[in-house]
Amino acid sequence: MFRALDAFFIRQNNKTDSMEEAAPQPTSIPDEPAFAAGHLRVLVADSVASDRFALGAILRRIEPTIEILEAPNGAVAERLLRERNVDIGFIDRRLPGFDGREVQNWASTSDNRSMFVLVSDRLVPKWSEIATLINAYEVMLKPFNESHVENLLKVFWRLNRSADVLLVDRSRTARKIIRDMLERTRFNFRVDETDTGANALRAVKASAFDIVLVDAGVDGGMGAEAAFRVARDAPGSKVVLIGGADMRTSRSALTQFDLSGFILKPFDGAVLESALHDVLKLWRPYRLNAQMRAAAPAAAAGASIAA
Repeated sequence: MFRALDAFFIRQNNKTDSMEEAAPQPTSIPDEPAFAAGHLRVLVADSVASDRFALGAILRRIEPTIEILEAPNGAVAERLLRERNVDIGFIDRRLPGFDGREVQNWASTSDNRSMFVLVSDRLVPKWSEIATLINAYEVMLKPFNESHVENLLKVFWRLNRSADVLLVDRSRTARKIIRDMLERTRFNFRVDETDTGANALRAVKASAFDIVLVDAGVDGGMGAEAAFRVARDAPGSKVVLIGGADMRTSRSALTQFDLSGFILKPFDGAVLESALHDVLKLWRPYRLNAQMRAAAPAAAAGASIAA
């Protein structure tokens, strides 16, 4: 598949899309617990020995306890993916003898909640389509940027840490759609749901939720007030209001009422995942930003939450 898709990556002088053009600068993320808190196994698959060495050196500087597996070709990479519990795989798009479908199967079936990063020496138009097709979390350019690598490692730990989400929406259908979106994200969410502000207040008093999503239509259109009350009674939760364009909320208003975010309807899974990255102050991958822009014209046509 990599060879078939490589046409997308044909070198085109003066036509290459830069990372900065492809997506806005991702949000910085706060410090996470030391990487040594858990054993991390990383696959670096690249036919160029100097590139494997360069990425390995960056990884060891960030955390010396990281176990690094190297693969100079597709056969070795596929064997390591099958036989070892790889947490993160940095795989060059030009890796000889590698079938992209193996990466896709590994990323979608691994019990280890693995993360795949597509590595390339250059980006050209449609780079995000390849990343999405083979289920890559991110695309990284050579030469490697150490802060980018460090942010990816921190995001990996956060994505794999379980989190409790309370979904508040009067519509059972809408709750199912959003639940399905949440389950398709890379986050490890446990989702509970309810249909009224009063029930939401009782829920947050009885249990701790990391994130509470409140639709503005709750309680006869008084969902914003319900969200403010939840934020007041559950200061440890990140409360996000969901609403239409008629009630677009400014960031200053969100801060005033201790809300952590606002999601504008209609939205799809990519928009929701991006909003969650922002709410949790996580590095938002370039791949996700590009995917959002590409999907924006058709957002209302697929599985989405309408206003």
